[in-house]
Amino acid sequence: MTKKKPNHIRKKLLVVDDDPPMRTMLCEILEMANYEVITVENGMAALEILQQQSIDLVITDVMMPQMSGIELTQKIRERYGAERPVILTSGSMIEAARFLENPYTRLIEKPYSINDLYKLINDLFLNHSNPTKVAVA
Repeated sequence: MTKKKPNHIRKKLLVVDDDPPMRTMLCEILEMANYEVITVENGMAALEILQQQSIDLVITDVMMPQMSGIELTQKIRERYGAERPVILTSGSMIEAARFLENPYTRLIEKPYSINDLYKLINDLFLNHSNPTKVAVA
């Protein structure tokens, strides 16, 4: 009798940041943690991806041109519901703090450690698991 390996479905994360080195770094470290990662440079591109693909979590920078991470989070909430988890990355906690009232939103201040980011992602997946997909800003 042979043992079958358990089906491990990789979580798909969307990283939204206008800073190319930051996008690349996040992509690499999240892929090392066995996440499937899609990266885009702005909120409009993120909304297109969310419309086309099933995304488990969105991680977005707050300060971006054209559409801020806060505006992106608002649009995600309007289109996909308030229960989609979002992680906002910011150098300024004040601007993003009002989103912390939503239990599916987390904020991490730059500079942050990779371990702290992993903890937030795991917290959102473990404590807020439901059949809907997650957006992390």
